[in-house]
Amino acid sequence: MVVSVKAQTVLGALAVFAVGLFTYYSASRIGLLNNDWYYLDQVARLSLPQYLVQYFDPRLQTGWYRPIFGLLYLVVYTFFGADSTAHHLAHIVLHAATATLLFALVARVSKNVRVALIAALVYVGLPVYSKAVYWPSVPDPLSMFLYLLAIWFWLDYLDTALKRFALATFILFLLSVMTKEASVTLPVVLLLIDRLIVCRKVTFANLVRRYAPYAVALPMYLGIEYSIQHSGSYVSMASYGFGSHVFSNLIDGLALVAFPWDLGAPSKDVWLGVAAIIFVGVVLVKRSKALAFLGIFAMLNLVPMLGFPTEWFETRYLYTPTMVSSILIGYLLEAGAQFLNRQWWYAVLASAGIVLILFANYTDVTEAVASWGEIARQRRVPFREFVQEHPAFPEDTYLYFIDTANVPFYDFSVMLFLRYGRGVTIKSALENQVASLKEHRVSYVYYFDPIGKPVEIVVDKDAQTRSSPPLPAEFSIPVRLEGYDVAQTQIKPGEPLVLLLYWEATEKIDRDYTIFTHLVDEKGEIIAGYDGQPRNGNLPTSSWTTNHLIVDPIVMPILWDVPAKSGYCIEVGLYYLPTMERVQLVNGQGQPIADSLIIESFSVVN
Repeated sequence: MVVSVKAQTVLGALAVFAVGLFTYYSASRIGLLNNDWYYLDQVARLSLPQYLVQYFDPRLQTGWYRPIFGLLYLVVYTFFGADSTAHHLAHIVLHAATATLLFALVARVSKNVRVALIAALVYVGLPVYSKAVYWPSVPDPLSMFLYLLAIWFWLDYLDTALKRFALATFILFLLSVMTKEASVTLPVVLLLIDRLIVCRKVTFANLVRRYAPYAVALPMYLGIEYSIQHSGSYVSMASYGFGSHVFSNLIDGLALVAFPWDLGAPSKDVWLGVAAIIFVGVVLVKRSKALAFLGIFAMLNLVPMLGFPTEWFETRYLYTPTMVSSILIGYLLEAGAQFLNRQWWYAVLASAGIVLILFANYTDVTEAVASWGEIARQRRVPFREFVQEHPAFPEDTYLYFIDTANVPFYDFSVMLFLRYGRGVTIKSALENQVASLKEHRVSYVYYFDPIGKPVEIVVDKDAQTRSSPPLPAEFSIPVRLEGYDVAQTQIKPGEPLVLLLYWEATEKIDRDYTIFTHLVDEKGEIIAGYDGQPRNGNLPTSSWTTNHLIVDPIVMPILWDVPAKSGYCIEVGLYYLPTMERVQLVNGQGQPIADSLIIESFSVVN
């Protein structure tokens, strides 16, 4: 029975889509990680008008301008809330749809369903870019779906000259570039399709009119993007720019385009050289504009990513360039079939090879998903421990975290917000946030013990302390103690005394000073204490930023044998460890007045 081309196309599209879903289905269960929490935080915390302004107003952006990607999160959240499975499945479906659209485009241009099917089946599961699919925070599947759809309508326009197709293409370009910046390459790709693939005669005046909208829109968009990146945090944090790393990234990227499974050094570099010679040779000998287009397409979509330092250059950036790899594999297998006059045994071997590729892709993707999922699982463990201890909180509850185990505080705070809602305020010393422990109906201070269990200190809102000298207190070095907070003034033996110190450097500090906090009795004998660099050695004084608040949480265990009585005080100060010399507190005239600040008073109670 002969299957029509239309039926082959439909069946091929269904096969590609199904393979995409099957390959990545395991990712739907791995949970959320890193930037996923940022997107969820925005969509859950802001009202609809606030959310739209937040994403569409370029002046509010600090990392990138991706409002259409923000809309994707809004849509999924509107229907499914913070369900991680739904967010993963939406991303996986987008990826499967993008691979299916790639199949349709290749079939349309090549007029060869078999080549298109091979290309799309190979592409849909390539492990090299898998992070772009199993991580919902990556906009590539959505941006490339819009990108390829724009190409589809552009082909319609070049075939029919109907303006509605040109308008659809332009709108999709705007949507794509507002999903991810790398889509800025699309106008050049459209021009290349026009001149290298379709190749219809057109006057220069008509050509100018054809691309005038892009010539107007691109400078406007690039101006917005420059403004964001010039003052934004992401590019400066990533040190994006020119340097020797650009060449290194280019070689690594092209090596994976030449063979989209990592061969490892030096094999990948040798293969890149061989592949480049063969590719350029075929283009020149055959004068193949189609092959030239594929090569330029891969390079164009690799170039925007080359400015990242090598440690930031991830293989997920190859989501688009490896489309070319897959198409070339499809053409190579088809060329082999034609050369061998379509022998049956070649068809069997080629089919077996494709099955092996699909299996290898699935295996590698599954391993990558499992690894990412384990990181996400470990990040959720402290949260689960916390929720098990506290199924709910009353309205106007305040939670202040000294640490959040192995979870970034921002991620942890979003988990808590999604769990407990707006009635719970969440802050942390990790973000240098002043505690203000007495401003809410109920307040708690938390830290996690070495095995990951949350330790809770209920804040005593009636606790009163005083310091001598009064705050703020100046030291003889450019350090000022702005203030402090204590959770309780009555402590039971075996429980911790929690003290939050608020420091500020008035000038650059050239030494690393040790902070001491000692609980002393009326005779001045040390009952408990802590000596060490701020934040358990993670924030030495030489690293402090001038005029920037530093929150240093101190947890002092009170031993079981400490006598139960009142009149205890805390001594706070600094000393230089190599000499053990204490730093003096000074008065307004700079005269030394003491070598420690006294906070009183505390009681140990049974």
